Amino acid sequence: MLKNYLMVATRNLLRHKLYSAINLLGLAVGIACCLLVLCFVRAEWLVDRQYPKADRIYRVIRETRSEGNKSYYSNRTSGALASALKNDFPEVAQAVRVWRGDGVWVKVGDRVFSEEFSLVDPEILTVFDLTMVKGDPKTVFQNPSSLIISESAARKFFGRTDPIGQTVIAEHAFLGGTYTVTGIMADLPPYGTLQMDFLTTTPTPRRWTLIPWEEWRTGEWRTVQNFVLLKEGTEPEQLAQKFPDLLARYMGKEIRATNDYHLQPLTRIHLYSKQDFGFLWRGDISQLYLLLSVGGFVVLIACFNFMNLSTARYTGRVKEVGLRKVVGAQRWQLMHQFLSESTLLAFLSLAIAIGCVIVVLPTFGNFMSRSLSLSWDLKTGLVLIVFTSVVGLLAGAYPALFLSAFHPIDVLKSQRVASKTTLRKGLVVIQFSICTVLIVCTLFISRQLQFVKQKDLGFDRDHIVVLPIFGVDRGSRTNASSPLTQRYNAVKQIFLAHPNVLKASAANSMPGDGWSPERVYPEGWENEDWRIHVLPVDEDFADTYGIEIVTGRFLSGAIESDKLEAFVLNESAVKELGWSHPVGKTFGWGKRRGKVVGIVKDFHDRSLHDKVGPVVFCMWQDKWNRLSLRIRPEDIPETLPFLEKTWKQFIPDRPFFWEMLNDRLNWHYQHDWRVWRAANVFAGLAIFLACLGLFGLASFETEQRTREVGIRKVLGASVAHLVQLLSWNFMKWVLLANAIAYPVSYQLVSHWLAEFAYRIDMDIWTFFASGALIWAVALGTTSYQVFKAAMTNPVEVLKRE
Repeated sequence: MLKNYLMVATRNLLRHKLYSAINLLGLAVGIACCLLVLCFVRAEWLVDRQYPKADRIYRVIRETRSEGNKSYYSNRTSGALASALKNDFPEVAQAVRVWRGDGVWVKVGDRVFSEEFSLVDPEILTVFDLTMVKGDPKTVFQNPSSLIISESAARKFFGRTDPIGQTVIAEHAFLGGTYTVTGIMADLPPYGTLQMDFLTTTPTPRRWTLIPWEEWRTGEWRTVQNFVLLKEGTEPEQLAQKFPDLLARYMGKEIRATNDYHLQPLTRIHLYSKQDFGFLWRGDISQLYLLLSVGGFVVLIACFNFMNLSTARYTGRVKEVGLRKVVGAQRWQLMHQFLSESTLLAFLSLAIAIGCVIVVLPTFGNFMSRSLSLSWDLKTGLVLIVFTSVVGLLAGAYPALFLSAFHPIDVLKSQRVASKTTLRKGLVVIQFSICTVLIVCTLFISRQLQFVKQKDLGFDRDHIVVLPIFGVDRGSRTNASSPLTQRYNAVKQIFLAHPNVLKASAANSMPGDGWSPERVYPEGWENEDWRIHVLPVDEDFADTYGIEIVTGRFLSGAIESDKLEAFVLNESAVKELGWSHPVGKTFGWGKRRGKVVGIVKDFHDRSLHDKVGPVVFCMWQDKWNRLSLRIRPEDIPETLPFLEKTWKQFIPDRPFFWEMLNDRLNWHYQHDWRVWRAANVFAGLAIFLACLGLFGLASFETEQRTREVGIRKVLGASVAHLVQLLSWNFMKWVLLANAIAYPVSYQLVSHWLAEFAYRIDMDIWTFFASGALIWAVALGTTSYQVFKAAMTNPVEVLKRE
């Protein structure tokens, strides 16, 4: 019997080629989109969950409260915290530290690369259950200057040679020295919290001095990440309640009053860091939800299309139902027949969708800046089978229940059955409502991102090349003799010798870096914990970046006291301090004490997600990392070789590296651009699917009304009148869809824009534009079938009746 059902189902699919093709294509595209989104979501969700003890591992976060009860969070804590946690709290099974040193120049033979070294506790191997490919985990760190490298690092530096026992030379201010490879570990999962290729545990005396590995730090320079492994059955809240006493015991009551520790689950770091503590991390759960919603909308539209066209097509098979009943077919047999047909079509769509995903997945991964794979397991397979079966059964349920209930005499007498169209109209409304929502959201996201690109940030961000020349020089040195920062003016002048290099400035960082606020001591606030973003720069920074001076002056290299005693504030800092005459006020930072010499106009030191905050400029020559160069937009291919040649004059053994300031600023919106790109693609697919279904439905509806059209034409109806009559039957539901979509779109866009401190206004014209676009697309989709029906010769139609 099953064979007979499949045979009849196949014949019907081939007999109605247009409807079958539309159904197959629509559902296949919808399922493919859903699978692509799920591949991305699965890859993001599994980050940091591969470790066997992941559910018991937590990262310690430090909260610092300043004046006005503002809280600042940091994942960098004191190095001495790990041992205190292990010794003082029975809830802690183990605690490990990680200190990352980037820009370490690793030399193996004649091969030199800039890498990241990680200073860790030996217990990290057991806490995270890191897999050792070579080397004994119990002894791998026993010898001084032992080094574990990842498999990818082993291939990169040693090729097919066995790295065990080989020498690695590191050139770095903190981690410089000679190391011996004692172990090789499997590559860590990509995009995870732990991204390490070189692990060492031996701090030299110099490292002990420069890295706060065993210290309680009350100042700002805390660079160690602390991870704790809780004992089984321990609730993190139990341990967190004891942190205030820990701070008081080791750092004093004053620190306890303004500081606290929090435990962040390892499994929340990748996706929830922004929501939990405001960190700009690699992932974002809200954008994951958004992509899931968009992918769900697309597959929902595809399913609605499938059900709509299936129910519409089945109502034309009433004669078949009558004949089957006359020859003895039972109702349950007819139901099985319809359900088997719709289910077969659904599984054919699934097969096509899987093929599409296999072909498109690498491109989609590049599109989303993610390495993706289609992983198959029993659970995934069962979910797909269940999902496809449900779609097929839902599509066939209506005709199976509706048509199988007719009496054969009634069916054969009329050979037509009046079909209830309420369901189909409702599905059309839902489809186009979803499309309108997606278009509105896409348009507003596009407008906001254009606003981000074009907004005046308070400085001139165009045509600035940033070279990390001072940071590379300092990080490469194993001694502090004659760093480039000591002769920064000479370095600048050599770069300025080229006519295309207009201005130059040295600084610790640049706008958009999002540096952490630090404790300062303004006049009248000396006893308060007042924090501000401190930016060490040279005297040419304001001129190079085009930052406007409001009052007073900027820092001056010609005034010797400015190097230690001069400060320049922005307008927001003055406003928060409540100063009416800020120039001349005393100001302190760290061990420096001096006066405010000028005020600059507010500029965006962070992304537009955050409000402009207080900023102070000062000169701190030893900590400058970058050289910013304003260049002419013309002849950039000529300018860059000069910059590289000049770089080599100062650092001949280091590769040339540069970046445009605009690229750096745009990095803050990478997640937003990714969502916008995905929304564009999926919105286009949603419109395509909705129109595909509308085209099929219009074909069916006009075919059903050909006799009506013939009679109307005989009675004198014009083609224009008939086109209007038939089109309005579809377009009124599109209008209703727009009316439903607008309030939903408003809520979604408002929620997304709320993440930006500076955003566009939601004007009504964008809503109207999206509605007009949907209207035009729907009208264009139905017009061919409607016009074709209206032009039919009534004689050809009526003579068949």
